[in-house]
Amino acid sequence: MKGQEKPSLLNRIVTPILFLVGGLFALLWFIYRIYMLVKGSGDDIVLIDKGSYYMLGVGIGMLDLAFVVI
Repeated sequence: MKGQEKPSLLNRIVTPILFLVGGLFALLWFIYRIYMLVKGSGDDIVLIDKGSYYMLGVGIGMLDLAFVVI
């Protein structure tokens, strides 16, 4: 690739780590919320929030980006 600069060592190390940590945190959040949903499923009212599913999408996307960057 002529005319392009190589990314710095800091960008090559920090970026994938941030994506991995963020993606894992988002997936853990989703798993926790699903656990709380299952735990409370015996109640009269079951509350399903869209934010958990957004976090699932964010987690998958960040993990995909981490593997692309590596």
